Amino acid sequence: MYIIDIKKNFMRAYIRYLIEEVNVIPRKDYTLDILGSKIVLMVGEEKKIPRFIAQILEKEGIVKVVGSPQRGEIISNLIRLTQRSAQPQIQEVDRGFYMRLAEVLSTLTHEQIKDLKVYLEKLVSMRIIKMLHRIHTRKLDGLDLYEQTFLKTLFKLAEDFHHVLTEESIKLVKNFAKETTNE
Repeated sequence: MYIIDIKKNFMRAYIRYLIEEVNVIPRKDYTLDILGSKIVLMVGEEKKIPRFIAQILEKEGIVKVVGSPQRGEIISNLIRLTQRSAQPQIQEVDRGFYMRLAEVLSTLTHEQIKDLKVYLEKLVSMRIIKMLHRIHTRKLDGLDLYEQTFLKTLFKLAEDFHHVLTEESIKLVKNFAKETTNE
């Protein structure tokens, strides 16, 4: 029996997103000591550090995250993807698309979220249909981390469904029949 907690899967994907390394350019020299591990940042020297550390340092004005989309760009991507969602192929998204979007939405007012949620609901509905096709193809490319986690769960469910029907069903029915007639 499967007990799948979709919220926990999202949080796992979000944590993976936060610990992925990103490139930063220090704006000033800075040394960080985390549990005995030193990160030395020098002005102008690009360095890879975990995203969650980079986000904190960027807020403090110590680094600039390289290639990180701005809030407006993330919202524009949501609207653009929604408008293209009727196309037969699933549109490619950044690995952390839903995580970035959730971060942006978490900073907006209730009314702003409500307006953008219409786009998000349409996008997710269309992408789910296309992702279900990927159970057969087993392709994960072009999907967000959370979508990949979701599909991997569906892959396992599909494999087990296949196995039960092709391998176990005859034995199960035979054993059931034997048990019910021996009473």
